[in-house]
Amino acid sequence: MIVQETNRYAEQYIHKTVCKEGSCWKKWTETNVEQLRLFFAVLLLQGVIKKPEQEHYWSKRQTLSTPIFTKVIGRNRFLLLMKFLHFTNNEEFDKDRHPWPKLNKIYELIEYLQRKFREVYIPGKNLSLDECLMKFKGRLKWKMYIAKKEQDMA
Repeated sequence: MIVQETNRYAEQYIHKTVCKEGSCWKKWTETNVEQLRLFFAVLLLQGVIKKPEQEHYWSKRQTLSTPIFTKVIGRNRFLLLMKFLHFTNNEEFDKDRHPWPKLNKIYELIEYLQRKFREVYIPGKNLSLDECLMKFKGRLKWKMYIAKKEQDMA
């Protein structure tokens, strides 16, 4: 699903956008499951190996070099996949009929993951859930704000 939507979005974007002659977007080739697995593996590895800037992961400088990144996927391909990564078809979105319009970009992925999780894990009789709310006053329309919780956290 992700491969199909990423390829579709890249094609739509490149056809709609006027790209300069030497633009890296012109170098786009369709992706496949193997490339996306490598892409997600590199994203996970970036969470383990912290560097101040994205370009440093592919740096050739001896002080910054981490060779595993260049062996797994090239920097330009990684950046193209990051640019065009998509989970849904923008042209099929209907704001009035969508169940969660604000989550439309990731809704199909969430639905797919929920189905798969239900297939893989069936909770037993004794199940404990812990609720946690964190102090957050950012810009989200669906955030939960409990004033008393803020006082408890202080």
